[in-house]
Amino acid sequence: MPRGELFFYHPRLGLRIAPLHPGGMVVVGRTLPADVVFPDESLLSGRHASFTADDRGVVVEDLGSRAGTWIGTNRIDGRRRLGDGEAATLGAVTAWFHATDAPIPAPQMLSGHETFEVMVRAEIDRSRTFHHPLAVVVVRGVEHGTDVVPSWTALVREHLRIVDSVALFAPDEVEILLPEAPRSYAMSVAQAMVADLAPRGRVVCGIVVGPSPRATADTFVAAAHEAALEATGRGPIVEHEASEPVPRVVSDEAPVVLDPAMVEIYEQIDAIAPSLLPVLIDGESGTGKEVVARAIHARSLRAGTPLRIIDCGAYAPTLIESELFGHERGSFTGAYNRTIGPFEDARGGTVFLDEIGNMPIGAQAKLLRVLDRGIVQRVGSTAEIRVDVRVIAATNSDLDVAAANGSFRSDLLFRLKAVRLRLPPLRERPRELRALVDRFLAEANARAQKAVRHIDPEALAKLLAWQWPGNVRELKQEMERMVVIAPGDTLTVALLAKEIRDSTPSIPPRRREERIAESLSLGDRTQAYEMSLIRAALGASGDNQVRASRLLRMSRRTLVDKMRRYGIRSGDPGLSLPPDADGTLDYAARVEHFQRAIIGEALARTSGDAAEAARLLRIQLRTLRKWIGGAGVGQREPH
Repeated sequence: MPRGELFFYHPRLGLRIAPLHPGGMVVVGRTLPADVVFPDESLLSGRHASFTADDRGVVVEDLGSRAGTWIGTNRIDGRRRLGDGEAATLGAVTAWFHATDAPIPAPQMLSGHETFEVMVRAEIDRSRTFHHPLAVVVVRGVEHGTDVVPSWTALVREHLRIVDSVALFAPDEVEILLPEAPRSYAMSVAQAMVADLAPRGRVVCGIVVGPSPRATADTFVAAAHEAALEATGRGPIVEHEASEPVPRVVSDEAPVVLDPAMVEIYEQIDAIAPSLLPVLIDGESGTGKEVVARAIHARSLRAGTPLRIIDCGAYAPTLIESELFGHERGSFTGAYNRTIGPFEDARGGTVFLDEIGNMPIGAQAKLLRVLDRGIVQRVGSTAEIRVDVRVIAATNSDLDVAAANGSFRSDLLFRLKAVRLRLPPLRERPRELRALVDRFLAEANARAQKAVRHIDPEALAKLLAWQWPGNVRELKQEMERMVVIAPGDTLTVALLAKEIRDSTPSIPPRRREERIAESLSLGDRTQAYEMSLIRAALGASGDNQVRASRLLRMSRRTLVDKMRRYGIRSGDPGLSLPPDADGTLDYAARVEHFQRAIIGEALARTSGDAAEAARLLRIQLRTLRKWIGGAGVGQREPH
């Protein structure tokens, strides 16, 4: 019967270790009486799952949790045996078992990644004050199945001082903070670890020594991870310099999200990003499927790992398998060297397969094997290579129809659409159109080194009325073309493409804005109010995000996420809002008060007709009824 340790890792709350004896059981959950507790209400249930040792191994059982318990990409329905090398996922918590006859020493020394960044931030401040060096070392397992915690803990600690700190970043990757450590000490630690850990599987190290004058904790730690990733291909030790923070520019990395349909999609992205579930993105060409894929990766627990993008429609059917899975030397004409495919290259990261509807049937079968078993085979090889990647796919074709007619495997479609996001075309997202026009104008000016500042009202009316069959991509190209050929600082009707120039706007822009104002759209008004609150806090704090988040009573991560979602940049002008009595701009309380006021106004306009008020607010009637229950405003039900 197995005996050993269960390891539970949360990126923010760190590591918990529990012994599992023959016949014993360990329950993990959000609150007591669970044996292992992670107070993460959004992801874990009170008693989420149990782990039991029987005579054949370890059995995982979901205890009716909301988020579910997963092994790989399969959600557990009842009980499921944990195979060798497998890990279970419970919301943001990863769990795995290590069989051992002896207890693993010093598990308490391991913290989570977010705690580690806080320690690095404090040490950077201290180093600058007292002019001491510091270093961060990232140790990464290269071979599949190399688990840091079970087999490395004691050896890693042997090479460190009492003042050094260690955090678990992934089951095969640790972060080490070395205060007051010169480059020679950091290099000696890395060399000793590479040598001593070699019998347990090949490892590499990334090193950053500093701090540089303006490096932040984020850029300092990120540089160490980048060095470790580079060492994976070069090995065994790579040193990087800590870079200065790069100012955020207006780009597709900070998508415009104003339309309710897109707001809902990004709310889904926030919910699914921490999981390992495959995602299928449907949408017309040019709607921003790659932008959404990047957003999922950036919000996931794999944000610091590679994202590899493959356009399945860009390769001949005879070459697609080689491009996806790699090939051995001599496996076909022109294969002069061994090539590593993106699934191996992105180990621990994400692979985005664009236009997957163009993938040949043969390659589909191999992709299904990757999703089912986490195994790839290079073309010309019989060796099975284990990979750990998350797959995101996108298509502008109807895969359900393709599966029905046999041109796309139905079993693969079933696996890919564990989560399915449907992106609406730009013509169905009118509230985002003007913001995108402004964004692409600024980007085109930067690329062309021009100073086009204005858009003629008639030209703007035609831009806003055009249906944009090519979606966001078409709009971006049109704005760039107009800026390049513009003779002055204004875009005029004469610069528009002929088909847009000859079109007739169906709704003048002023009338459209008036209709939105009259509609009292709860989503539009709340969005605008949230943006004003964030800009006011940034202005009051001198664009210091930490101080701004304290003013708003929200976490810095939430603030940065909202700034990215709404396209808010440091330095954007904002209103000066009076603080509350306690000196804050309490974000949650102010937004709720604002929304209740809008709902009250809608009910007043409709004499309490709830159905009509819901249409005015552009929300579901049942949603309005929930609000009314706490708003204290009378309503009149429709007859």
